[in-house]
Amino acid sequence: MDTFNNWTPVKDLVGEFFIIDVHQDHEGLKILLKAESENSISILITFTQYLLYKNVDESGRIRLWAHAEFEDPKWQFCVSTNSSLIKWLKEESDGIYEDRKMTHYLIKTWTDVLDVISEVEPKVTIIK
Repeated sequence: MDTFNNWTPVKDLVGEFFIIDVHQDHEGLKILLKAESENSISILITFTQYLLYKNVDESGRIRLWAHAEFEDPKWQFCVSTNSSLIKWLKEESDGIYEDRKMTHYLIKTWTDVLDVISEVEPKVTIIK
């Protein structure tokens, strides 16, 4: 079973966030999120390096919800260094990534679950 810990990309986050945009280019992976209230902030999470990302409709991650209290908004940003997705990536790479230290970032919204595996901590920018 996966073990996730809370990740706080920005202090004092208020409300549930929604994915506005996911963009991949030569600069990396950019995830733009906005909180549900009109006057709230947006945050841009930029992974300059990543090994994997996937976005799944929340209804496709029922098993994830069964193992944790992900309905609680404080669990909308999580990390793990020992997840089944990291294990799968190491196995699938046939040993290329075996000795590399990876972090699994999980971003949960009301409609999506976005997973990113990276060896580098992302840059987080507040947009008001």
